[in-house]
Amino acid sequence: MTEHRQLTLVMVLPLCLAACAELESAHKSQQFANYVQQLRVVTEPCLRQPKDDSAYLLKTCEYVVATKLEVTAHPNTWTVTKIDDEIVDGKLTTAVHFSCCGPGDVAFFDKNTGQVCAYARKRW
Repeated sequence: MTEHRQLTLVMVLPLCLAACAELESAHKSQQFANYVQQLRVVTEPCLRQPKDDSAYLLKTCEYVVATKLEVTAHPNTWTVTKIDDEIVDGKLTTAVHFSCCGPGDVAFFDKNTGQVCAYARKRW
């Protein structure tokens, strides 16, 4: 009887794992679909936030508005979650990660000019 149960588990476990992966993928697809439905171009003015000492939020907001990027919420409502250095197109930049837009968006700032030189969405 023990061998039969072990054999059944060995045969069923891969099927369960495949089903779980498929359900997770479907859930992510639904999350992404909901996210896409919320995207909009913002036109309201950008405001300097009290704790935005480096003006990363303000500059990113101005970039989002000027380039008509679609976002899920106005950048005035975002917060900075992480700042680090990253190479973009062979140049060292300051990568500023935000609390918005599903998995989060990242603005890359030129180290010399302090201006946004690239913008990216994290993948689902």
